[in-house]
Amino acid sequence: MKRNAKQISLPFLQVSKALSEPLYIQIYNGIRQAILQGKLKANDQLPPSRMIATDFGISRNVVTMAYEQLLLEGYLIGKTGAGTFVSGTIPGFIKNNEIPGIKKEVRTHLKRFAWHFTALLEQHMLPRNVETEEVTPFQTSIPSLQDFPFHLWMKSVQESTRYLNVKQLGYQHAQGSAALREVIAGYLRVNRAVNCTADYIIITNGTQQSLWLIAHLLLDRGDYYGIEDPGYLGARAAFSTLGAQPVPVPVTRAGIDVAYLEKKVKSVRLLYITPSHQYPLGGTLPVSQRIALLEWARKKETWIVEDDYDSELRYEGKPMPSLQGLDPYGNVIYLGTFSKLLFPSLRIAYLVVARRDMVEKFVTAKALFDRQNSFIDQISLADFMDKGHLNRHLQRMRILYKKRQDELAEIINQWAYPFLKVHHSDSGMHLVGWLAAHLDDRQVSVRLQQHGITATALSEYVLQHRQPPALLLGYTAYSRKQMQTAVQKMAQLLANNKWG
Repeated sequence: MKRNAKQISLPFLQVSKALSEPLYIQIYNGIRQAILQGKLKANDQLPPSRMIATDFGISRNVVTMAYEQLLLEGYLIGKTGAGTFVSGTIPGFIKNNEIPGIKKEVRTHLKRFAWHFTALLEQHMLPRNVETEEVTPFQTSIPSLQDFPFHLWMKSVQESTRYLNVKQLGYQHAQGSAALREVIAGYLRVNRAVNCTADYIIITNGTQQSLWLIAHLLLDRGDYYGIEDPGYLGARAAFSTLGAQPVPVPVTRAGIDVAYLEKKVKSVRLLYITPSHQYPLGGTLPVSQRIALLEWARKKETWIVEDDYDSELRYEGKPMPSLQGLDPYGNVIYLGTFSKLLFPSLRIAYLVVARRDMVEKFVTAKALFDRQNSFIDQISLADFMDKGHLNRHLQRMRILYKKRQDELAEIINQWAYPFLKVHHSDSGMHLVGWLAAHLDDRQVSVRLQQHGITATALSEYVLQHRQPPALLLGYTAYSRKQMQTAVQKMAQLLANNKWG
């Protein structure tokens, strides 16, 4: 059979054992960048892993790991009996110096604060955001606090504060600790492929504050913003309370429906998305769709707000790199938080912007909101991360959370099927429990809450594009015994169908 592809060499690929970066990451990054820069074209055949291993004098397993991650993310495709090829679904970028990106007048639309509120938070959100939060199964987005290494955290607190001087006890820069921003920048470059330096990071008191800053600086009353549907309620609250109008965009199994955006959405000021792990349904947007999304945003002159809230918690393969790292236009604002990775009361999150004038505006806004984050918490976290404790903790939590997800799925299949059905997820902190089609998931959720079980209804997150009835079931903070007791009670209630 005649082939349309030709096997090529990789003269651009450089691998060095002298570098601190793992060899498979060097190979992965080299091939990925070559594809995005057009050095490797669609349907080009890559050399066999054995050949690359021989050329560089390294283990074949190292090359195989890099190939497998590129296959997983959609950059490469494997053809049985033929070899490994560059995917044909990735459109090439125009050279960066030929790309205008967002027009200057749109880029500089960083408005002054509007302190008045034009809408109230949804009533069901108020208790969770105001009161002390009681953790009961199956509340979502709660880390396993009893497994957090507090002894190591306290050592970081002690060591980072041992030599504090009087000047450091006063007001510090509103942008955040320089030491922490440096550590975060290094972490993001290695773990999330984010293109940034410490100068473009602003420390905030949580993702919600990051969203409020974005809303105040980028949205006016009456502006339209795009949001996944179903999507994160906190983003809707931040944007809509300023009088901006949501444009709901449906999601597919892979995340936001880019084809719908291209066909149906004419113009929005910004688009809020969770591409690495769609909240709440859990899809991961493939690279071809990410590139199409960036092209759409460039043409529409739209800001993209990428919320990367739990992307590190991936249980199969390497976490999908950030959308921001693919963006040559500077249109993506990247959000991250430590609340899900460490503990919520830490109240340290961050946003990454693409331009110096944006940094100044966001820092000024942050200063007017609350002046600064706790300096001691920031330098403690910097020490904790610098010593490698965060990465080691994440490695342990991936193993633990995968185990707990498996346990929850097993328990539901044993005790609650067919009243409740779940499917395994390769990442995240919750599963979606699908109910029988005739049930109202809000009524079920309220009834369960009356019996001490927290299971938020999927329909709470829906604006326009309806979903079958379902419940969100967090598992990361709960033991097998806790989950089994709660599931058995759920199953009894569902079987009796008592919602009155």
